[in-house]
Amino acid sequence: MSSKEKELFYEVLKNAKFPHGYSTNIAHWIRKRKLSGLKTHDCHVKMQELLPIALRRSTDKRISSVLIELCTFFRVLCSKVLKLDELKVLEERVPEILSTMEKLFPPGFFTIMGGDSRSYCSKTFGDQIEHDTNKEECRFPTVGESDGGIDVFKLDEKTWLQAHRHVLFNCESEVVENYKNEHIAEIKRSHRKHCLNQHQLDCLHFDTFPEWIKEKATSNIIKDVRVLAQGPSFIARRFNAFNVNNGYRFRTKQSEEFKETQNSGVMVVSKTESYASTSDNAPKSANITYYGRLNDIVELNYYEEFKVVLFKCDWVDVTKGRGVKDDELGFTLVNFSRLAHTGNREHHEPFIFAEQAQQVIFVQDPVDHEWFVPRLIKPRDIFDMGDDNSVQFESSMQSDLTYLSLLETARVPENECDDWVRSGVDGIVIETDIHSLASTNDGEANAEGGNDI
Repeated sequence: MSSKEKELFYEVLKNAKFPHGYSTNIAHWIRKRKLSGLKTHDCHVKMQELLPIALRRSTDKRISSVLIELCTFFRVLCSKVLKLDELKVLEERVPEILSTMEKLFPPGFFTIMGGDSRSYCSKTFGDQIEHDTNKEECRFPTVGESDGGIDVFKLDEKTWLQAHRHVLFNCESEVVENYKNEHIAEIKRSHRKHCLNQHQLDCLHFDTFPEWIKEKATSNIIKDVRVLAQGPSFIARRFNAFNVNNGYRFRTKQSEEFKETQNSGVMVVSKTESYASTSDNAPKSANITYYGRLNDIVELNYYEEFKVVLFKCDWVDVTKGRGVKDDELGFTLVNFSRLAHTGNREHHEPFIFAEQAQQVIFVQDPVDHEWFVPRLIKPRDIFDMGDDNSVQFESSMQSDLTYLSLLETARVPENECDDWVRSGVDGIVIETDIHSLASTNDGEANAEGGNDI
């Protein structure tokens, strides 16, 4: 690497922050311009999380692409959940990755890594794990516990409505779902003369359903639904940190401003209806990945019947070309100067359930400082035990598939590589005796000729 490339490489490693307890402070070692002395886990973190991002800007595309593929291979291979079809893809890609690396690096670079990496993929896991799925479920079970100070405060009307509306539209209740369908049917009947398109119908349903169900909910329905329809108390609790049962520990961005750790990064995968225009009657439904930073942790109190913990986040505008973009190597980048659903308007949706959130770290691009590369962080001590009814790891699996796709995106076709010699960097001079080298080559040629005869 040139001096400038080394500076870019070290800048990424130096600015990276990880969640509390996830890894040692790698920046401490970077200040000393050394990468040795790290524990085994920290080396895995460096290779799987930071090295691909650091190489994006600091090396030639041909070199960075194959090293990113190698890092992605180990990241997927070290996932807590593996599927046979994913292992098959890895097994097929490993020889191609190693073949490309052999053209770029000297033979001394290679060890038994190649054989081990391929043979591991050929192993399968056939044992089935039994587990109990007959536990009694609550409509709003406890999802974690607060950590640190607690502040009691009063919600303003706009924030109260935004929070309550999220709970209403995302709770899993057949009774509430029936009320939604009834409300939509009533809107259609009341607008027969002026037929609404799908976008107008959805907006009207979204705006008026909370007040409508409050009037409809009577004493002859389930108590939980009746309390839910009335809405929470305006008196709520606020936390600076919250430990979710799925293993993540979150902190608000304000509370970690001067810390060496990063626990405020949030990612959520949500099924979203997309409209081409306001007159579109056939919206497309797809899973959209949203990235944000945790701004507030609020516990709603539904009059002691149940409590709901919500995360209020600063969400990046996911419109392509605005707050989110993909680079040529397949990495997603986000820009926090371009936000959406800030909560300033009544129809905004800044809240999510605490259990919906997955933790990510945002690594700053060393050249375009407004852009950050999000990297999904998985809990160290939580494992998927194969519960078909559990959705805890569903979006984590989707993220693994995203990283698996980097194996294809990061690849540079060989026909784009006219030569394999690095330019712009001083070469290495090797002193040797030309005459002795020539005589050695002549001897090898004579030996080969003798074998042919």
